[in-house]
Amino acid sequence: MLSFWWKKVWQNIIHTLWSQIACFLPTTLALSTFGLFILIGINFNLYLKHWQRKIPIIAFFQNEPLTEKARTTLITKSEIAQIDYISSQDAFQRLKTWLKGKELLLEGLDKNPLLPSLEIYLKPAFYKLDFINHLVQELKGLPGVAEVVYPSYLFFLVTTGWRFLKLVFLLIGVFLSLATVFIIANLIRLHLQKRREEIKIMRLLGASEGFIQVPFYIEGLWQGVICTGASILLLKGFFTWINEQTKTLQIPFTIEFFDLYQILLFIGFGLLLGLIGSFLGLKK
Repeated sequence: MLSFWWKKVWQNIIHTLWSQIACFLPTTLALSTFGLFILIGINFNLYLKHWQRKIPIIAFFQNEPLTEKARTTLITKSEIAQIDYISSQDAFQRLKTWLKGKELLLEGLDKNPLLPSLEIYLKPAFYKLDFINHLVQELKGLPGVAEVVYPSYLFFLVTTGWRFLKLVFLLIGVFLSLATVFIIANLIRLHLQKRREEIKIMRLLGASEGFIQVPFYIEGLWQGVICTGASILLLKGFFTWINEQTKTLQIPFTIEFFDLYQILLFIGFGLLLGLIGSFLGLKK
């Protein structure tokens, strides 16, 4: 029975080769676009996680002993990944480095006007606006704190901005998935029309609906896995080319591709779309 189904699938493919190709091209394009947006999201998320580790909350203190005491207290917090202690002298040296070539601006200073500070870096899971605002208020209540500064707009981008982008990617993914299902469903419907006389004869001979429909489901799954595999190869080639160009231009940035687990998930998603497309095509 299995050999019969595969034979019918192969006959469908051979007899409807041009319509198969006409389905293959837009389906592969839709899945490639969908995969491209997924990869953009993955790489953007990796970039944000790398970037957010470099965004500190800075607390300035009135003197060195109070700064050391606060550091001892804060270092025990599990939410904090790293605390850098910047003494007044270290801060002044930083200022000299930033003003290299313009040291005349520092002439006339009787003493170092800069305060000691703590640069606090959070663990990625705690880059949330509510927690950041709570931590800032806690820092302001520490003894000897003169001021607490942090780039709120950057934290907003890392948190709320990324959630908005994920929603946009989700909507695009839904649209492209529906387009893929629609294409496969119409292909199956076209094949049903071409084989309607054969199907009538099979029904008269006592074939069940399930027996008749199985080759069409196999065909939909075949379309899903072939188009998904082709889209993965296209994306791999495109991302390899992009990485080669960044190396040529000496840009210190590498675009990550799907790992094996993600590739298998993507192929499974293509199979699911093919199955849904077949189901909808057979329902009409």
